[in-house]
Amino acid sequence: MTRSRLVSEDNIATTSSQKKGTTKRLDLKPEKKPVSKKMKKSTSICYTDKILDLITDPSIPTDAENTLNIKKDEDSLTVKTPVENTAIDYWTIAHYKCAKIANVAPQDRWKHAECLLKISLTGQHPDDLTTGKEMVTLIQSVFDRMMRHPNKKLLRHRPKKINL
Repeated sequence: MTRSRLVSEDNIATTSSQKKGTTKRLDLKPEKKPVSKKMKKSTSICYTDKILDLITDPSIPTDAENTLNIKKDEDSLTVKTPVENTAIDYWTIAHYKCAKIANVAPQDRWKHAECLLKISLTGQHPDDLTTGKEMVTLIQSVFDRMMRHPNKKLLRHRPKKINL
């Protein structure tokens, strides 16, 4: 007899070509139960979790503010005003003393500014129009000064193409 007989209780097959009493385990794999991985509880808390309460705190305003921060020696004064409408222009101007930022990383220089101005202009308030014109006049004045320099360099930049 060359037929195999399957004994399902213990997955043993006995063949008549083999010696009687010898068995061969079938290559049947038992069903695996999902193994639950035990997650280690992390002792460190992500910064986003730390600020979640602050982000959702309704007492903290979400409105944009105009900010003027002026430092004199060790003292500083900060003036903040609300931005009443959606801004169309946003200006930032910073004034540094070169000696104070000589050995400061560029991303940390703002901490050492003598004066730091951040202002949003809506274009709907008369002061916004005046301030906008004065900012453009300032930039034009600096541009004219730089263009008069005998050793100026002009570089033309083309936008990089973005492949999507």
